[in-house]
Amino acid sequence: MQKLLFSKSLLITALMLLLLIPLSFVRSAISERAERRDAVQIEIAGKTSARQTIAGPLITLPYKLFKTVREKDKDGHEQTRIEETLKTAYLFPKKLDIKGSVQTETRKRGIFEALVYLGDLDLSGEFELPAHAGIDAGPDERIEWLAPSVLVGLSDNRGIVNAPEIQLGGARYAFEPGQTLRSLGNGIHAVIQLPIEAGGKLPFSFKLKLRGSRWLGWLPMGEDTKVALNSPWPHPSFGGHMLPSHREISDAGFNAQWQASHLATNLPQRLLQSFTQDKVDCKSNNCQIDELASGVSFAHPVDIYQQAERSVKYGFLFVMLTFAAFGLFEILKKLPIHPVQYGLVGIALALFFLLLLALSEHLSFGFSYLAAAGGCVGLIGFYLGNVLRSTLRGLIFCAWLALLYAALYGLLVSEDNALLMGALLLFSLLACAMMITRKVDWYQLGNTTPPVN
Repeated sequence: MQKLLFSKSLLITALMLLLLIPLSFVRSAISERAERRDAVQIEIAGKTSARQTIAGPLITLPYKLFKTVREKDKDGHEQTRIEETLKTAYLFPKKLDIKGSVQTETRKRGIFEALVYLGDLDLSGEFELPAHAGIDAGPDERIEWLAPSVLVGLSDNRGIVNAPEIQLGGARYAFEPGQTLRSLGNGIHAVIQLPIEAGGKLPFSFKLKLRGSRWLGWLPMGEDTKVALNSPWPHPSFGGHMLPSHREISDAGFNAQWQASHLATNLPQRLLQSFTQDKVDCKSNNCQIDELASGVSFAHPVDIYQQAERSVKYGFLFVMLTFAAFGLFEILKKLPIHPVQYGLVGIALALFFLLLLALSEHLSFGFSYLAAAGGCVGLIGFYLGNVLRSTLRGLIFCAWLALLYAALYGLLVSEDNALLMGALLLFSLLACAMMITRKVDWYQLGNTTPPVN
């Protein structure tokens, strides 16, 4: 009889390992649906506007440098020639203030959703232009200034909603598409006129209505940069090179402020280095934007596919604990349970995760979890009430499974404390099993021979 119990234990262990196959199929389905969701979001962003990062404004001052070079020929006669070099000086803002509000909107493609936003931004500040743009020509050099421009780098020009104009000094200039600095991505520019010889301070301001998806960021281009954003979206995710110095988040939305100094970011030096490189070593044109930007992500707080995948990771633990409870019933109540019945219950446990995935694509994750868990618990409880020849025993198993599902939901919604809660759950279950079986004589299990007096 002992050999029979040992053989059955091996068979049940093999069944548990076989149930890893349907669980792996469920995980593959979750990955496939998540990839489909990402593809739909990329498709919607491709037809509207992608992630947006603002870099600017920045003034470029191109000029020609003529240098008189005196040299002797092979006969010793002095000759004079003029060398012409095209160079560019760059002027970063002394102060930069960005203020704006962001409205969000959900776009759907079938059952999949993508979040897009519309930002109404006000950019203001001032440039400090030194005399002759800070360039001193030598006695044998002459400078010929070309048309300066003010540039604003953007990730995706398709997101520009308005026709922006910049107020620079006492003049107003209209922006035109494109800009010349590859490391700032796409963007806009405006040809301007500056009192280059005299220098001075140049206040600026312009409005920018920008549409994008998921991310809105910026580069702290000014020596002193301040950013203030507000939005009714209640689930922001702040990230990038620098986090906000102050933020308020509630169900009504968020309000956040950033403040950055060029002493902390070293941004002008890094950008100037990239401007002077012939080739920018990055995977996309927006490498400097992506690396140095700060901003906020607009994303849904609950990723159903991530939570479903996390729940599947506990699937084998579910099966193992349920089969262990079956084994305790067999031992304590001497009710034989066939391996086929073990297998049917295990398949029902595996189908829970598939139901959870399918329902969560149409309903909220919490309600989907409740519906999938309630269906599985009811089905298994009804089946076990007949297998164990007692409605009460079926109800006890229902309570046991409901406790397991409640514990799993607690692990899913409390990611920071998942390890602690999981360890306490396993310890509690082990303690219960030891208390229940503390008087079991394992050597006498299956021994039907009466003791000899």
